[in-house]
Amino acid sequence: VNIVNLSNNHIFDYGLAGYENTKKILKENKIDYFGIENNQIKMVKDNVKIALAGYCCYSTNALGYYNLKTKIGINILNAFDVEKTLIKNQEEGYLSIVSIHAGQEHINYPNYDHLEMARSFASKVNYVYYGHHPHVMQGVEKANDSLIAYSLGNFCFDDVYTKKSKEPLIKQSEENRKSFILSLQIDENKVTSYDLIPIYASKNKMIVGVNEKNIEEINQYSKWLSEDKEKYIERRAELLKNYINNRKLQRDFNWYIKRFNFDSFRIIFRAKYNQNKYKHCIKDYIMKNKF
Repeated sequence: VNIVNLSNNHIFDYGLAGYENTKKILKENKIDYFGIENNQIKMVKDNVKIALAGYCCYSTNALGYYNLKTKIGINILNAFDVEKTLIKNQEEGYLSIVSIHAGQEHINYPNYDHLEMARSFASKVNYVYYGHHPHVMQGVEKANDSLIAYSLGNFCFDDVYTKKSKEPLIKQSEENRKSFILSLQIDENKVTSYDLIPIYASKNKMIVGVNEKNIEEINQYSKWLSEDKEKYIERRAELLKNYINNRKLQRDFNWYIKRFNFDSFRIIFRAKYNQNKYKHCIKDYIMKNKF
């Protein structure tokens, strides 16, 4: 590993000290990074020029979005700004490979807003989009000469615990154990071919390589992307409803009592604030770029 993206909703889980320590450790180990502090990484090799950029969406309710005054924080998925960056990179002869942290967790259907955003970018530039945050695999599609992989899956993740309970807050499901590597062949700033390399996180080891079932599932998720918009949104809403209901069934009265505190209200307030920012950064862009 020599380059990583840091634009995600957990980079400030241990505050500013944790954020700075992450950068320090990466630098000490000669691992470069992008996705924070408004930076990209640009590389030139043979006949290929690549720009790596990373963004985190307000839909993930992250802490520490980029602050214009302090110049600290994760790069915001503001579609207006991202489009400008993609166009500028292309004008300078670079193929943009964009890492997007966005969407709804545990749902194999991407948010339709993100489909429209990604496709709108592809109508103006050639680029590569690879996503994460949902913790499950989502579909892959070609749009003009662009390649869009909405979620690579969960890769390497454990059950989630909190101080409030000995039981896991989130236990890894079978879907959470599946992911894939997006392998690209690039020539003269164009993706000439790509492979999906399945990964399965068993209880004892990571299994990397041919897994026909995983590939079949990815192909199915990819077919869903071309469904009629109304049908797509309806089916996704049903999956989301089922997921939320299943989560509620795992909670009892004590679960709610333990979370009746200032931090919970702060999280709710921040979620409302992020909804408004999401509208400005994503929904307003989509309305302006309807085609």
